[in-house]
Amino acid sequence: MSASPDSEPLDLTLSVTDQSPGTHRISAEHGVAASMSISIIVHGKLWGLFACHHARTRLPSFYNTHGYRTVGANVSLSLESRLRDQREQDEQRLREATSDW
Repeated sequence: MSASPDSEPLDLTLSVTDQSPGTHRISAEHGVAASMSISIIVHGKLWGLFACHHARTRLPSFYNTHGYRTVGANVSLSLESRLRDQREQDEQRLREATSDW
């Protein structure tokens, strides 16, 4: 995607409305007219996402989009915290198991 034929490609890295390559074609083949994803970011990397689809064209309001992004951020923080707690528990069990050596 370019702003004009002579310009550099538009960087959509931080775009809220960016789609994965091929998403539109695949979605259209399955009767999906609207799609949206909510990223789950853990330790600064994409861990997963919620993929939402609808048979009719939809344009969520700014209020709803903000809410969806907030849900994604909260899930990301909660997951990151759980993974950290699990790692700390695993390390503690390892220390206890090797302390008798």
